Amino acid sequence: MTITTDPVTQRDEKRSVDFRVVIQRFGTLAIFLVLVVVATLWSDSFMTRGNILNVLRQVASGAGIMAVGMLFVILTRGIDLSVGSIMALGSVLTGYFCTISGFGTMPTIIMVLLSGAVCGMVTGALSPI
Repeated sequence: MTITTDPVTQRDEKRSVDFRVVIQRFGTLAIFLVLVVVATLWSDSFMTRGNILNVLRQVASGAGIMAVGMLFVILTRGIDLSVGSIMALGSVLTGYFCTISGFGTMPTIIMVLLSGAVCGMVTGALSPI
């Protein structure tokens, strides 16, 4: 009985589990689960209903919305490092339009969304395909 070796990878065909692939696919999930277990054991209030609802409320803010948008960019094997800068620009413009310029809530939201869309179009047009 001979074991054939793949010339490209130099691995035996009988080996069924490649631990590098397993760690690459599930490493982040494993670290997350370990952190949840450690935090649960460390604090009595970590896995309570109130804490989970509080975390979900906070994630629903700008960072959570931005993370969902970046998920699709990363899934398509792209990367966009300008998202954090555009979000910071949006927060500065919101403060400016609301306090210094005296615009109302709806005009401020519309102008900030438009400025973010323009910045996104510019960075998208300048980035290589």
